[in-house]
Amino acid sequence: MDSKHGKKPHAMCIPLPLQGHINPMLKLAKILHSKGFLITFINTEFNHQRLVRSRGAEAVRGLPSFRFETIPDGLPPPQNLDATQDVPSLAKAIEENFLGPFRTLVTKVSSYSPVTCIVSDMLMGFSHAAASEFGIPVFLLWTSGPGSLLCFDHYPNLLEKGLMPLKDSSYLVNGYLDTVIDTIPAMDGIRLKNIPPFIRGVKIMILHLVAFKSVLTKVSACYSPVTCIVADFLMGFTLLAAEELGIPEVLFWTSGAGSLICYDQYPNLIQKGLMPLKDLSYLANGYLDTVVDCIPTMPGIRLKDIPPFVRIVNPGDEFMVGFWYKELYRARSATGIIFNTFDALDCDVLGTLSLTLPFCYGIGPLHLLENTIVDKSLESIKSNLWKEDPQCLKWAQTLYSTIYTDSEDDIYTRLKSLDSQIEFIEIQEEYVKDEQKNLKCEVLRSQEEVKRIQSLPLLIG
Repeated sequence: MDSKHGKKPHAMCIPLPLQGHINPMLKLAKILHSKGFLITFINTEFNHQRLVRSRGAEAVRGLPSFRFETIPDGLPPPQNLDATQDVPSLAKAIEENFLGPFRTLVTKVSSYSPVTCIVSDMLMGFSHAAASEFGIPVFLLWTSGPGSLLCFDHYPNLLEKGLMPLKDSSYLVNGYLDTVIDTIPAMDGIRLKNIPPFIRGVKIMILHLVAFKSVLTKVSACYSPVTCIVADFLMGFTLLAAEELGIPEVLFWTSGAGSLICYDQYPNLIQKGLMPLKDLSYLANGYLDTVVDCIPTMPGIRLKDIPPFVRIVNPGDEFMVGFWYKELYRARSATGIIFNTFDALDCDVLGTLSLTLPFCYGIGPLHLLENTIVDKSLESIKSNLWKEDPQCLKWAQTLYSTIYTDSEDDIYTRLKSLDSQIEFIEIQEEYVKDEQKNLKCEVLRSQEEVKRIQSLPLLIG
């Protein structure tokens, strides 16, 4: 970056390296760029190569004022280079490998233009340490709804009350998940089944800073000093890096604000004994219809409406509950939290979250704001990790046709929900196919008539 950029604010944006977190962070970065920010957008080397394969090198070429950088994740390459990485393994890699490279990148980039803030996914908490070290403010991005964050914040209460973890898998289907939780602020009537599910078992994970701090150091030294970090809410390790480097950081929560308030209340659900489920029978016995009356701004919410990790019935749930709780705790040190929502929709939820978290800003909807950007120089920059197949567009527009889409980040949790006898379009990754052996024969037979495609372009603008 040349000297003419020297006085512009410079944001380092680092999303959680999953598709559902990269997309909103990139939209936020484009919006900041349109307001005069210099942008350094950080992908993992693995995802960078996926983008090159799916979109071409032009997608990550960037501009003098909108640069792409990469950091290693330290994971061995998967057998399928276009498949999503194992999430628990990726979370552990973030813990062990990211802070050092991030710190180096901040130093490298700041040598060209000082980094004035870090915008980090809330789950990239290592960014705090790097930002503190460099004296840069950190803003965290919570990509889901603020209600889900509130639920996560109450995980300890759920554990205290004995609501979680589940005693056994029968609690998934015996109606237990319908238990109403009355301890989550702004979530009146919320039920155990509405809470993110990985709290059904608990194993605390601590995210490390090393790789991310190296990246911060590198970017600040070689390009432009990082003046802020914009990180995905779930990349909370970035907060440690931001704190160490003295860089302000904003976290970006990419999902609905209400989902964050639910996550924030996980502790209360466990404390009340609503979670985890006792066994799998609780999934189908009506328990998940239990109204939870302890979640602020969420009157009438039921257990089945709460992000399901807290039910602790799937492999990895135990680990993920600890992961979420750790990120919620770390988020309190961020400069602010950004949501893809707006005040007219989530004013009460944002206000409730602001009581325990840093300033919460609803700046969405991002896809509409992105469309108002006059400068078209960023249009070639895309974030889809798969090649798009537009051939389906014609027949997909048929009157009364229906398409159900799901995030790749948690589609594995839907495998047991396919036996509906309803035709559908299936978009799946290799790790989903590996689980097909567990599905009923009639479901598999019906899939022979399903058109499989790699990726769909967005059908609704």
